[in-house]
Amino acid sequence: MNDEIILKPSKAKWSGGLLLGLMGVVGGALVVSHPLKESYFWIACLCIVFFGFLVIGSIMQLFLGHYFLRIGAQGIQYRSLRGTHFFNWFDIDEFGVCKFRTYLSGIQHQRKTVGFKMSKKIKHGWFGGLTKRIYGYDMFLPDNYGMKYEELAKLLNDKKRQYTGKG
Repeated sequence: MNDEIILKPSKAKWSGGLLLGLMGVVGGALVVSHPLKESYFWIACLCIVFFGFLVIGSIMQLFLGHYFLRIGAQGIQYRSLRGTHFFNWFDIDEFGVCKFRTYLSGIQHQRKTVGFKMSKKIKHGWFGGLTKRIYGYDMFLPDNYGMKYEELAKLLNDKKRQYTGKG
């Protein structure tokens, strides 16, 4: 019996990303073609590159279904811009919601993501140990796949228990 679950990121979120990216590319192109000041030229070029990557990533998800989270009997696998990653259930201790603050233009924003703690037998290296000390989790999922963060963490913990018999 194969009860594998494949979750995809929200189409609405990626549609918004595509729209924002297109606006950024067009805005940058307008500044490049009619520079008000020469110093704005390089800023506009950087905008075109940055927002161009957002357009490419959005197209990859919307039309190619590139990003996913696969939950199966062996563990979890996800694909993001940084590649495809697989984690065996026995290498993960638990999933949870990581809350942290970011600052944008001096305004504080509360953010969430689903993180997971790796088994003590896994060697984390310097960077992995640093994220655990700062945020309490070793790794983070790149998306919430259209679910509430708490629901996704609960689903993953339930599947881990189902497949391993361990909490």
